[in-house]
Amino acid sequence: MKRFLLLLLLFFPANAYAEGFIELRIPCNTGEQVTAEICITPLALLSGGESASPYVKGNLAEASYTHQAEYNPSALLLDGESANPYVKRDLAETAYTNTAKDTLPASPLGGVSVPSAPHIARDSEAKEVIQLGQVLTVPTATNYPAYTASKWASPSTVCASAVNAIHILISTENGRGRIISLIPAVTFAPAAGDVSYFALDMPAGTGIFGAFAPLTGSKVTILHDGKESHITDTPNEGDTLIIRTALPENPSIYMADIENRPGGRVIAYSRDGAKVIARVVRPVKGVGRFGGTEFQGRGRIRASHSGVIDIVTSPRGQAGGIQIIPLKHALTSHEMLYSWGASQWMIIAPLPNAPDLEGQPPLYKHSFMPGAQMNDSLPGKLNTYTRRPLILCRRNGGDWENLPKVSGKIDDAFYNVTHIRLYFPYME
Repeated sequence: MKRFLLLLLLFFPANAYAEGFIELRIPCNTGEQVTAEICITPLALLSGGESASPYVKGNLAEASYTHQAEYNPSALLLDGESANPYVKRDLAETAYTNTAKDTLPASPLGGVSVPSAPHIARDSEAKEVIQLGQVLTVPTATNYPAYTASKWASPSTVCASAVNAIHILISTENGRGRIISLIPAVTFAPAAGDVSYFALDMPAGTGIFGAFAPLTGSKVTILHDGKESHITDTPNEGDTLIIRTALPENPSIYMADIENRPGGRVIAYSRDGAKVIARVVRPVKGVGRFGGTEFQGRGRIRASHSGVIDIVTSPRGQAGGIQIIPLKHALTSHEMLYSWGASQWMIIAPLPNAPDLEGQPPLYKHSFMPGAQMNDSLPGKLNTYTRRPLILCRRNGGDWENLPKVSGKIDDAFYNVTHIRLYFPYME
């Protein structure tokens, strides 16, 4: 293996733009356009020119900076695109020890520093407005009681982000969530209810359900008569629903590895190195026909909410996937009790004396969204590929590779999958 000095060039003049976020606007009137406002913060608004990106070190007034990195082009390419959207590096790493001992591998980033993002002033922003599709129907009521895991989200936030639905938590009452939803008109999402959703004229897995999809935990407000407020009930005609894409709770976490065995470690990688954040109670061994997986590609996120990470194993047009769920959800949610007797679910538990995983970062809040596919893309400075999560695996402890290409319900499809890797989206 050859070692290269990787030069990262940052072409940012003094008045360039450093950081972007997405503001989604959904009118509560049929026939009107759903829009995405790409809000770009000029460098001048950042103290001392410091980078707003948690993944980039240094002052952006400088022309460039360098760091050492292992670079193996053949290992980086999976289906023609980089397996690691953050930095070119060799995918090989020290093998995990197959024990419960917490001897962690070194951080695969090879020592690159990823400091926390500084405070960003939001005034004087430049905006680009993109039309995503029309509103076909508007909700006439809320959905209560909603699916169980919605209760672990915060009110007035996105409680689920998926290729076939976005759910918004309005309130939690008597231990159950009350929600409204956004769904593409070409599909059906049972959790959305009968009359409690916006039907949008756009394909599933694209637009607001793809490249522009918000992270779970993103703030939601209602614009009424020129004033914004928290959403507390069904929107009225003439209102505008606003979703502001959240940044990760811990933006320095870029990857998580899971040892697919009882007692296996869930290891998060960040600027501080590797840290065990959970343990596997029940490994995943099979693939199931999960609804909505037919609208996403293999190795991508179908859905992310406060109680599930839904991963696709099939090509778009076919149904197949696995789910990673937290222990409390598996134990207490009536719709998940059958997961203990099925092979399609991985169940993970918090560490001793640690908080429950449900609705918490880095796995079940502010972490994942479907990302772009097909001709779906983000404009300008927002990178289409780096904002798209990627999931890889190792079979029998071998090299990292794409997930097995499996559709339908096959109980032993993951029998030899020993490790699963989740790349978090790069949120610049």
